[in-house]
Amino acid sequence: MILYSYNVSPYAAKVRAILRYKGLAFEERFVHPLRRGELQRISRQPAVPVLACGEQVIVDSTRIARWLDERYPARPIFPADPALRARALLYEEWADEGLSRVIQPVRWLMPRNFDRSLALFRAAYPANARARLEWVALRRFFQLDFRRKYGERFGAPPEATILNRLAEVMDLVDDALAETGWLAGPAPSVADFALYGMVHFLEGLDGWETVKARRRVVRLLRALEEPAPKWEASEEADHDAMADARRHREKKRLPLV
Repeated sequence: MILYSYNVSPYAAKVRAILRYKGLAFEERFVHPLRRGELQRISRQPAVPVLACGEQVIVDSTRIARWLDERYPARPIFPADPALRARALLYEEWADEGLSRVIQPVRWLMPRNFDRSLALFRAAYPANARARLEWVALRRFFQLDFRRKYGERFGAPPEATILNRLAEVMDLVDDALAETGWLAGPAPSVADFALYGMVHFLEGLDGWETVKARRRVVRLLRALEEPAPKWEASEEADHDAMADARRHREKKRLPLV
């Protein structure tokens, strides 16, 4: 099984975490943004992630997640309950499309974070004189492309605006995790992996302190970083989650009038 990816792609990170969770062995090949010939040859398109398993080639993180769950049903990531399954799919869609408009500006529109994110991207490939020239051009392309996708008419929004929006959304996510620690039911679902793929890249960047202050979000990120056998909840963790949910309900209860 081969995963074609970028090391900075939230959608590839989502698939990588699912593969870890299911305990599946895989080889990861980082696609160079200027040399995607092999990727296009096997998948007939240029985007990552792509998963190749024998003659099967699956494109798009959502399709890959569904294929993996059907092919390897142990540790399912799509809930059996119809209502929870629908909730998981809705949250996944939001994380893939809506949350990206909150997270990607933090990573790519704040100058200091842009430099750190680009350095991580470059680290996956050999360094030589030709590569240095290529990354000078790629740097300029990424600056323009991310500004086009996530910026405003006259450039990037102020950093304070970007970080305030992050704080607002992380508050909502933290509250959504209060009941069980997961977004859609008592166990990880595809929604949690989509959330993980987006948010975990903020660690080490300006804005991480905002995420770190939301302890339920951090608990989810830490759990999904681990191979499957290590994250399984203990009775103590279950007790903590139930107490956390009870406190959350009490906090939200309105006074009688």
